[in-house]
Amino acid sequence: MKRLMFWVLPAVLLLSGCWDELVFRDIQVVTMAGIDGNQDEVTVYYGFPELLDGQPLPESLESKGRTYSEARNTANERSDEVLDLSYLQVFLISEDAAKHRIYDFMDSFFRVPRNRVTGHMAIAQGDMKQYFDNPGSSGAPKNESETFGKKIDTFHKYSLSTMYDLQQVCTILFDDGMDLSLPVLKIEEQNGEPELAGTGLFSGMEYTGEVLSLDEGRLLAMLKKETGTILRLNYDVEVEGEKTPIQIEIISNKQKIKIKGEHVDIEMRIKAEVEEFAHGAVYKNQKEMYRLGKELGKLVEEDVNKLIGKLQEAESDAIGIGRRVRAFHHDLWEKAKWSETYPSLEIDASVELKIERTGILE
Repeated sequence: MKRLMFWVLPAVLLLSGCWDELVFRDIQVVTMAGIDGNQDEVTVYYGFPELLDGQPLPESLESKGRTYSEARNTANERSDEVLDLSYLQVFLISEDAAKHRIYDFMDSFFRVPRNRVTGHMAIAQGDMKQYFDNPGSSGAPKNESETFGKKIDTFHKYSLSTMYDLQQVCTILFDDGMDLSLPVLKIEEQNGEPELAGTGLFSGMEYTGEVLSLDEGRLLAMLKKETGTILRLNYDVEVEGEKTPIQIEIISNKQKIKIKGEHVDIEMRIKAEVEEFAHGAVYKNQKEMYRLGKELGKLVEEDVNKLIGKLQEAESDAIGIGRRVRAFHHDLWEKAKWSETYPSLEIDASVELKIERTGILE
């Protein structure tokens, strides 16, 4: 009998099932979520696909509460099925909500093991409701989460902004040596489609309200070395006494950061390829290529230094200089809170740009 029980008990344990198991027919898969409000009242939006005649159509649910958790519970009570965020693709937070400590809105989200933390996160301009109910230019319902997810993937591919998922956002929020930066979305009035408005800067856990332009977003991604597969820059260069537009694609970007006292030097060595130059052939001779590369380097250097000044003015260390200071310059790190030290640092960037390729036409 004892020998029989030895074999039966393990088998019974294997048949017990998962402790957090949910039957698929009893859940509502949420693919997109949004938060609006302040520390006194929170509005939560959930977007999910519903089947109608065998076709998935987007639906949304709105709920209010004093906290995210309370609003979520109210939404569950109003839903026919349990709202499940294990397939979440996009997480939006309004500009108003982001100006408060954003982790206060997200704390409950991270405490549920089933919630997916690898979905995209972005700031939403304007009324949050339009991101969930807007049908777009075609007037036909669409999968909102898929639309926003693909858009954000495209923004990252072309290095238009810095991109982080929910897990990375949480890590940066608790990192004293680096501040968060997120893509800012808007709904285009003419066609109703989501577009990128720029890159929003944070100071600590709060959104500063400062939004970088698309060109500045590209430079920030380059400084952070978090570019996508394509990074293109457009400038006007002088050729034969006239300003001529040129587009270059960054091939490589090597950086050195040197810190001495309260002075920070960022040395950038960039190799680029000419993508467009309507004036004519770039490759006349090595001297001409060198001159053109040097002029482009100065233009990029000016823009990078302007960007650094804007970051310091917003008290946002989005580059992450504090991480290096904390690791290798502890005296400077201990001088005061990094949020107080960083804006007063003297930070200078120098750029050396070399044209490596000129395309098919020489």
